[in-house]
Amino acid sequence: MRIKSPNIKKINILICALVIILLVACSPSQPVQEDPVDADIPELPVDEAPPSEPEEPAEPEQPAEPEQPTDDNVWKEDVVYPGAEFLIEVDGFGGPSTPWRFYAVPDISSDELADYYLEQLPWFVVESDGTQDGVRYLMLAHPEPMGFMNEVEGYEEMQSISQAMDGALLGLEVITSEIGLTLYRMGMSPETHDTVNQLPANTTILILDYWQHVD
Repeated sequence: MRIKSPNIKKINILICALVIILLVACSPSQPVQEDPVDADIPELPVDEAPPSEPEEPAEPEQPAEPEQPTDDNVWKEDVVYPGAEFLIEVDGFGGPSTPWRFYAVPDISSDELADYYLEQLPWFVVESDGTQDGVRYLMLAHPEPMGFMNEVEGYEEMQSISQAMDGALLGLEVITSEIGLTLYRMGMSPETHDTVNQLPANTTILILDYWQHVD
């Protein structure tokens, strides 16, 4: 019967311990990875805030200027120049539905009267503005003279709209009796010749072209 010596047992344990130590010592070392959070991050320069400028007091808001109407209607009786003398009324291009009313306007030149209506009716279209023999003449027209008849259907509706627009101004002319017989409405209305010829020379003439309801 064999009995192991206690010294041999100790030697075996020692040999195993040495082998383990050698294996650990010979194994390749793993590089330690740096935590990206802990990695050195270059510091960026911090822009210094510019010195704050003192705020200028806000200017009070100016009230908006009212826009000039583009399609509002005006009525013939509202645009007759004060002191104008009615002369005659004749059918216009549209017959009795668009008559022309002639007025003599004393004590004012055609140049002054033309400027007056350019200021009073700035949204009207300037069809003609010039001089002949040094005398001013002017023709204005509503930007949409028959716009109230757009999309009107049926006779009854047309009559209703026509009646509501009775007296609406379609156009206006400023001229003088001296040159009027050769220009525009004055020259196209033979019915006015006798009346105008009886006026003093250089009389300023106002002509209103308007809508008239006809049953």
